[in-house]
Amino acid sequence: MRIRAELTGQVFGTRTVLGRSDRQGRNTYWHVKCQCGRESEVTTASIRAGAGCPVCVPTRHGLSHSPEHDTWLRIKQRCTNPNSLVWRYYGGRGIKITAAWLNSFETFLADMGPRPSPGHSIERRDNDGDYTPENCYWAARSQQMRNTRQSARWTYGGRSLTVVEWSEATGIPANTLRMRVNSYGWTIDRALTTPVR
Repeated sequence: MRIRAELTGQVFGTRTVLGRSDRQGRNTYWHVKCQCGRESEVTTASIRAGAGCPVCVPTRHGLSHSPEHDTWLRIKQRCTNPNSLVWRYYGGRGIKITAAWLNSFETFLADMGPRPSPGHSIERRDNDGDYTPENCYWAARSQQMRNTRQSARWTYGGRSLTVVEWSEATGIPANTLRMRVNSYGWTIDRALTTPVR
């Protein structure tokens, strides 16, 4: 039996979850109230994605479901929402989104331009830096892999190697090592010494 999330009382952006809705369907709906006073029923996915109240954040750009808008929402969530699954790797360690982008998708899009291809995503030049026009660019997946190979060095047992080099030394796939540390929050020594099942 699947355990359902309990979001009552949690705050997502300008919205507070008042409780589970009686609305039936494939998705779970929640009764939420915005700071502006407007109440509505929204899905769990919509809440977690940071979808804003249409009264407070009207959509003028017509790009609500575009890859660029999805990217902007994800950046905002990871930097500002402690309930985000990846917040501790971003906002939790002090990484911010520039104020010019925080409340304006239009400004984000004007600064970054359209995503060049489905294989591109936002990359930061300085991995410890904020999301700003100067520090962000659209990177192809192959470029991101090269950046990861060049810069991500893990130190363990007196050796400092890239993730790819550790993968070769341990026999554990590089993607598995990255997932263990970046997604699951494992320590480097645990990631490198725990055999793959």
